[in-house]
Amino acid sequence: MLRPPRRHASTGIVFPSLLSFTSTTITPNGDRKAGLQLTCGTGDKGCAGTIVVTAAHRKLGTIPIDLAEESSATLPLPSAVPAGATEVTFDVHVTTGAGPTSLVTLPVGGA
Repeated sequence: MLRPPRRHASTGIVFPSLLSFTSTTITPNGDRKAGLQLTCGTGDKGCAGTIVVTAAHRKLGTIPIDLAEESSATLPLPSAVPAGATEVTFDVHVTTGAGPTSLVTLPVGGA
């Protein structure tokens, strides 16, 4: 597989790492705790920032992001998913790399 260069030598153009969601649903355990799977792609300096998490019109808290390029992680949601919530919304604020520029909403799956 070809990898894009991190920096184009002749122009100095930098290609940022791309933060992506790999979770397709949020599946709480018996205590309503859940995790979010993310990846940070090839690029310059990895992915960093924060994700504000809400569900059922309640802010669940903020997840800090600090991933090296070409890595993945499952990060715990900051608090339990409320009973009866049908979706969880993520507001991504990337400070290093690039990521979603609009809200990401994932359905809540059964435990």
